[in-house]
Amino acid sequence: MEKKSETAPVELTAEEGEFKKLTRATYNSGRVKEAYELAEGFYRSHPESLFAKFYCGAMAGDYSDDVSLSAEKRGDLLALARTLIKEVYEDKRTPLCDFWDHVRNEYFWFHKLYAEQYALGVERVAAGTPRGYYSMCVGASAMAKQCLEANAPAAAKEWAEKSVSAFQEFEKLDPDWYNINHFYAYALAVLGEYDAALKAYRDMYRKQKAAVNEKEEAAFLDNVEKIKKMRG
Repeated sequence: MEKKSETAPVELTAEEGEFKKLTRATYNSGRVKEAYELAEGFYRSHPESLFAKFYCGAMAGDYSDDVSLSAEKRGDLLALARTLIKEVYEDKRTPLCDFWDHVRNEYFWFHKLYAEQYALGVERVAAGTPRGYYSMCVGASAMAKQCLEANAPAAAKEWAEKSVSAFQEFEKLDPDWYNINHFYAYALAVLGEYDAALKAYRDMYRKQKAAVNEKEEAAFLDNVEKIKKMRG
């Protein structure tokens, strides 16, 4: 399933490309609910499109992080994300598509395969695709938290340092992509750099050109307190 096609990848249609451009811009401005609604509508009108199905799943997953939603709604969105992304990941046509690596990244994330996500990033960077640093940062950040929870502080530190390093490389490529700051901030927290972590987290909103979301920040700070306790 992981083997990539050696033939030229199947590219997005013009309509899919325009949809992707619009939805990415909407998402990166912090309007995640709107991005999900766009993706849901596009998938509804293009049920035959693997890309539409995948993007609907990815946006549902990201929208499930919205702390203003009920626990039930967030759970439903996350379940939808996992279902749609898994179906696209397992479809025999997907490795032939030019968004295959994006599918792999989201599949690994939403199925908590963080080491595999990091390895995907390493693979992409080695192949000359620097956007792989995103997968490296995210996967390593999650691994750092996971190791800390497992009372493995040395491994947590190593993974957190990998995440920070990958973030710094990704920033050179795309300094306006806000989503990566979330993971960078948690990596800094695992390293005990709490002030820097909060600064990195708040920088998400600068990138979005939006005011700090107090509920989101409060949830982040609660998690940082948990990290502090685990660090001892």
